[in-house]
Amino acid sequence: MENAKSRAGIELHFTDRAAIRRLHSSSLGPHLDSFAAALAEAGYARLTVQIKLRLLAELGEWLRRTGRTAAALDLDAVGGFLSAYRRR
Repeated sequence: MENAKSRAGIELHFTDRAAIRRLHSSSLGPHLDSFAAALAEAGYARLTVQIKLRLLAELGEWLRRTGRTAAALDLDAVGGFLSAYRRR
């Protein structure tokens, strides 16, 4: 179960509860709060953080659809994701 501190990473950048649930439900969801916090700490604008989080959530969904894990990411897999992402 998520605690209040972990939810704050994404919730600082999104107010829509459905969007927050979608982000957390991706296979990379458990990593997105710390990623959001790191970006915010580095001074990234809210919109930039939102864009990057959505892209990582898309990557997580692509990993799930293609039967891959985050540990299996390499240049070929990232290239495959980007090709699929651009075709949308």
